[in-house]
Amino acid sequence: MIVTDTAKVAFKNSVFLLSPNELTFLPMTSRHRLEIPGKLPLAMIEALCGDCVGENDIVRFSDLPGRMPTSK
Repeated sequence: MIVTDTAKVAFKNSVFLLSPNELTFLPMTSRHRLEIPGKLPLAMIEALCGDCVGENDIVRFSDLPGRMPTSK
């Protein structure tokens, strides 16, 4: 669920925007991409479900060249 600003979501063959108070469901193991198209910080609520709900089950397939690296 988006709390502030806007999120651009790419999932399957579609790309769509989510605004505050909007949400989407992405099935477990589905490939997707989340981008922040605006200049303001994005605040969102992510709810995980299933047997493994930790951050250690995330698989990164690819990223856009020039994007800032994720901090660890």
